[in-house]
Amino acid sequence: PLPDLALSSPKRSGRRLELTLHNLGAASARDILVRVIDADQARIAERSVALLEAPTDLVPRRQTLVFEPLDTRGTLTIQVDPSGGISELNEQNNTLRLE
Repeated sequence: PLPDLALSSPKRSGRRLELTLHNLGAASARDILVRVIDADQARIAERSVALLEAPTDLVPRRQTLVFEPLDTRGTLTIQVDPSGGISELNEQNNTLRLE
């Protein structure tokens, strides 16, 4: 069994970015890095999540992440596990782009 990390529900407001990190897979994920980069590919923020368990009891496993203060103007890209160190069911849902 593998985890499946995904991002959803991005909200930008002033100098605040809030989003939800989900584990949709069948295994827990540990030491999860979430990175925000700007249009110039510069790292502008990072958060680490120690553990996000698997939803083996059919109860969603998610964590709300807040990045603040943050320049939220322009295009932002949010990446989960940017180095690809966590083996997952689906790597295609690890990036979220905000225009």
